[in-house]
Amino acid sequence: MTEPDVRDQIKDLNGQIARCDSKAALLLALTGASLAAVLSVAASAKPSVPVVVVGSAGAACLLAATLILLAVVRPSLAGPGWPRWAEMEVDQLRGVLAGGPCIEEVRTLANLARRKFSRVRVAVDCARAGILLLAVAAILSQVA
Repeated sequence: MTEPDVRDQIKDLNGQIARCDSKAALLLALTGASLAAVLSVAASAKPSVPVVVVGSAGAACLLAATLILLAVVRPSLAGPGWPRWAEMEVDQLRGVLAGGPCIEEVRTLANLARRKFSRVRVAVDCARAGILLLAVAAILSQVA
């Protein structure tokens, strides 16, 4: 890869990571609000045992999704690039910056993007399961 190609790939990967972080933040708000609603309803209701079991499983799935999404938006300070600059001597940093972008940064950013998107997928699956279980609990509460 030439230097402009490496720069383009770094720019693209940073855009993908930002897009993933935006999705995760939106989903985090959704799961957090859902958990708050579940806790509010649970505190004021006297549900039957099946409703408690199914509702608790749904809430656990939402909690898992929330925790996974928190892992997505947690900053990563590993890899090459700016996280290492604070540890370098001035001359060493000057040499790194003069060298231009490196292929290792592309690799690190690609791995980061893949991890983030994979976690978002798992969190969405957990949230879907939680919402489905909470819907079943709501139906059970009306039947019982």
